[in-house]
Amino acid sequence: MSANLLVSRYGTPAEKAEPGRIYIGFLQAFPEEAFVINIGIPVQVEAEELRALGSGKPKQLASRFGLIPHLPVEIEVLEVNKKNKSPLHQKTA
Repeated sequence: MSANLLVSRYGTPAEKAEPGRIYIGFLQAFPEEAFVINIGIPVQVEAEELRALGSGKPKQLASRFGLIPHLPVEIEVLEVNKKNKSPLHQKTA
């Protein structure tokens, strides 16, 4: 079944983010100050966490590197709050 294949490849969607865990998610949107990644719930990667990719707003970085919605990425959750702060993980899914 295709659902089993997706679970084996990407894991099950998270119902809540836990600090210190690495999740596989999908780029969802590129608003002005963050990348939004869906790990089952939306998680924001703030612009300050994207500095390693160079200068510019998240939307400019996404354009520069050809990042598109639904691209799989790995993130590590650092803080759990209303916006779930997380950096991108070095390895992509």
